[in-house]
Amino acid sequence: MKRMVFGLCLLFVACGNQEQDQDSIVALAEGRPIRASTFSRAMMDRLRFSAVDVQDTPELRRQVIHDIACRYRCAEKALQAGLQRRPEFRRAMAAESTVVILHGLWQQEIGRTASPETIPEEQVQDAFRKMSMKWHVRHLYADRKSVIDSLYARLRSGDSFDAVARRCMKDTTRRANAADLGVLSWGDLDDLRLEEAVFELSVGRYSKPVESKYGWHILYLHNLTYRPLLTEQEYLVKRPSIREQLWRRRLNQQSDERIQALMQSKNIRMNVPLIIELEKAQRRLKNNGLISFQDITQVADVPLQTLLQQRQNARLAVYDGGEWTVADFSRYLNTVSPEILQRSLYRAVAVSLRNYFLLNIADEKGIDRLPMVRREIDDKRRHLLSASYLAAYADSCTMDETDERRYYQEHLHQFLADREMSVYEILLASEKEAYRLRSTITNEKEFRDLARLHTVRPGFREREGYLGFLKKADFGEISMAAFQMKPGAARGPVIKTSDGYSLIMVADSRDLYFPFEQVRKTIQQTLQQQKKAWAWQKLLREVSLDDRVVFKPAL
Repeated sequence: MKRMVFGLCLLFVACGNQEQDQDSIVALAEGRPIRASTFSRAMMDRLRFSAVDVQDTPELRRQVIHDIACRYRCAEKALQAGLQRRPEFRRAMAAESTVVILHGLWQQEIGRTASPETIPEEQVQDAFRKMSMKWHVRHLYADRKSVIDSLYARLRSGDSFDAVARRCMKDTTRRANAADLGVLSWGDLDDLRLEEAVFELSVGRYSKPVESKYGWHILYLHNLTYRPLLTEQEYLVKRPSIREQLWRRRLNQQSDERIQALMQSKNIRMNVPLIIELEKAQRRLKNNGLISFQDITQVADVPLQTLLQQRQNARLAVYDGGEWTVADFSRYLNTVSPEILQRSLYRAVAVSLRNYFLLNIADEKGIDRLPMVRREIDDKRRHLLSASYLAAYADSCTMDETDERRYYQEHLHQFLADREMSVYEILLASEKEAYRLRSTITNEKEFRDLARLHTVRPGFREREGYLGFLKKADFGEISMAAFQMKPGAARGPVIKTSDGYSLIMVADSRDLYFPFEQVRKTIQQTLQQQKKAWAWQKLLREVSLDDRVVFKPAL
């Protein structure tokens, strides 16, 4: 699954590097073109956020195209209803556009500077070797070097990592900073400085403070495990994707280094006391002053904006050639990700200032006028508009018995109550004999023949071991094991019971479901919780575009 998503990410990057005339049209929806870049982004979202493991198939590609076509129609309806004039829509659109413009700047400045073929073979081999290793990593995190230095000093004075971590957990302002990063593989960390620091650690040791694009860290290696040795054949299969990933990581590192050099050249001085004061006030707001916008993005809510308006002229930072006030920060608040705003106002101020510098560069270079950037911004706008319409549509929808019965039929497996099973058994005295006999069975007839010869259950040889039609709870461990088996599987498990060791076979079965009326209330609650997803499926059925979508060979 992850490899599939990564492959599509590379497809998206390839689309991002193409010129306008190379962004081919893959379909027409009511005469409107759907381009490869739009399709690639939608396909990535489908694979990345799907609750089940899905594969890239022609059928899935057509489904994604139909979803895009329906989104186009919903966006038109949103415009007709004037949903684009809502203040939260404008803020969300500004946030999404900023991300696209910054990515466009990255493509222009970094993305075209090298190719995967420039990655040396020895680096690919080293990465392949590291793929056999798993690191269980914990870390301490801080926004400011002074804070991480104080934590490091405590470790150096003799405090254990656990003791410092526990102290951070007791301190509510640092609770999220003593985090277990989990078991990591090569490539899981998207900052090379962090990954290199982890590789240098031995089990039970901690690192010196490490600066990343997120802040400052002290890393601790809790455990290290090795998978079985990888083969030369595996290396040959994985080599192209490893080289691509190394190339992407090199580009990201170049980007981080250039941004760091830009920020250092500005000689920025942060007003830490004011930032701490504002952050304490922010933490008293519901959800730290953020609201979700149609399950797509988060934007600053009115209380946070009001909090900032109270100190509009206060200086959050000064730099060579200017200053960064609360009013400036408020204007650029939509350029900061909600994760950063939730975690640290200090980091949010720094990122807003960084984005101000980068957006000025992007404006000078006309990034927002590039065809690929304009198309992606248009995609984001349609996505937000369609999400706005979907939310309004879902609120207006009422679910009747027809909808409930459709859900019941489409999710019948969720309401399985029991199963009637035609079960055969061979009861044996020893586990060894049971496994020996099991290895000789290949079909139903052989099972019955062996039951006539070997079962020790009294009176069952002449019945070929037939126990009858059983439900899940009728025959203890035997019926419970039979419930897990597929009909016709002659070689079932060896089951230890109080009578001995049993081999079982399920010749036939019939699923028994809870009646609709018995589970109707549960269905109603589920549909209410999943109302937007349900409403989207309802929209897809109502807005039938089958005869209005033309697929192109490029798909």
